[in-house]
Order: sequence, then C-alpha cells, then structure tokens
Amino acid sequence: MRVYSFGSCDGFPDKLEAPAFLIQYEKELWLVDCPPHINLPLKEAGFSPMDLTAIFITHLHNDHVGGLIDLIQLRMLCFLNQEVMKSAGYFTEVATKRLPIFIPGDSDGWLEILTKLIGLNCPWQKSWREHHELFTIAFNGSTRLGGMEIAWRKTKHHPLCFGYKFSDEIAISGDTMFDPEHLAWMKSAKRKFHELGYGGEHTKLDEIEEVKLALGDGLCFYHVPYPVQPMILAKGYRLAEKRWYELIGKAQSLKSKGKSR
Repeated sequence: MRVYSFGSCDGFPDKLEAPAFLIQYEKELWLVDCPPHINLPLKEAGFSPMDLTAIFITHLHNDHVGGLIDLIQLRMLCFLNQEVMKSAGYFTEVATKRLPIFIPGDSDGWLEILTKLIGLNCPWQKSWREHHELFTIAFNGSTRLGGMEIAWRKTKHHPLCFGYKFSDEIAISGDTMFDPEHLAWMKSAKRKFHELGYGGEHTKLDEIEEVKLALGDGLCFYHVPYPVQPMILAKGYRLAEKRWYELIGKAQSLKSKGKSR
C-alpha cells in the first residue's frame, strides 16, 4: 500500500500542488479530494482518471472539489471515443464499472450545478451518472472497498467536512479546527496527514505542536499556506511532499506503473 501526496500547499499555491491524495492498494486506486486541474498532477503520479476505482471528497470547497468537472469530462470523452483516446495515450484500459464518488450530504444544489457544467457544450448524449455512482455521507460511518475498511468522521469545518481513515494505515484529517477527538481518531494510523492554516475554521499555526504531540510519528502537515512553510520547516516539522509514501506491512501494495521515489 502507498499514498501519493499532491503536496503541502492549500488552495492558493505558489506551484502546482494541491490538498489531495492518491492511495494505491492492490488493484484499488482511490483519490481523496479532486482539486482544480487534477488531471495534470494525476498524470504526474503515473495514472489517468480512467484508472481510479473510487473518489472520496472531504467537503465542497473549490480547492477540494473544483477538478471534478475536468476529471469527469475527460472520462466521458474517453468512453465516447475509446479507440481514439486510447491510441492517443489518455488511458490504457477502459473502466468497466461505475466510479463511486463519496461526497458530503449537503450537496443537492451543488450537484445540480455540477451536472450542468459537465454537460455544457459537450457531445455525449447520456448522463455522466451512467459511469459515475454518487454516495452521499452525512454522519460518521464506514464502508469496505477492495477488502479494506474505509472510515470517515465529521470535522469542525463549514461546509460539512469529513476526514478519512483507511484501515489503520492512512489518516487524512480534512479541513478542521483543532479537535482533540479527531486527533485521537487519527492516531492509530501509520501515516497521518493533518491540515494547518492561519485560523478561522482551520487548525491554527500556533497549535502545530499540540497536533504533533497528539499524533506522534508518521505525521506530515498539508493544506499549509506557502508563505509560512519555510518557518514550519525551520522549526523541524514535516510538510507533505509531492511524492509517493510507501507503507510496509499487512497492506503491502502490488507493483504498478506509477513510479515511486
């Protein structure tokens, strides 16, 4: 099993980074959040939208969900023009199952807008929902995919936001104010990614040590404003790097076409 971080920046980066993650587990490939221009960093990681087997959205702010239009449009074009798009290198194998997308439950108005934008001036006659299956979540819960339990927990943020935990391997906080109960929920994971911001409905910069003490080893910070990143690194804290993180143990990953470093 391994996880690819798209970097440590928040929604206003100074380079091509975003608060999102790609998790590979055996034959599964899961995307956590879908920021704008997602197709490019996904390609940098060695994959295409057609390779995904599930998407998990933390919340409906643009820096976490703004790339769904691009991603779904590319998938729809690949389904519509399979031979051309495959020979051009946009994908290697066509997806044979509907792609599950888990999103927070307060999304009715947003989904209507998304549907209009996906279909605007586009050639496909059938609904994008033919190839994509939506699951709305409103409370703490879990599901099993590929034999692994995936849990989600509501955070202290608005709009409705969830953190995700993949067995006891990977925990991703989602956007959240400082929350000891959320930290306790994340702690058992081997690799933990926790957000950090200026304040408001985010964990404050001066709370970084409390988060570090609560989560211990295997912690990296993400969703961090780029102007303060040098200061955080200088104090000895770890920021999420744009790369693969390997996890060794019972959830050993199969080799893939994506390069690890």
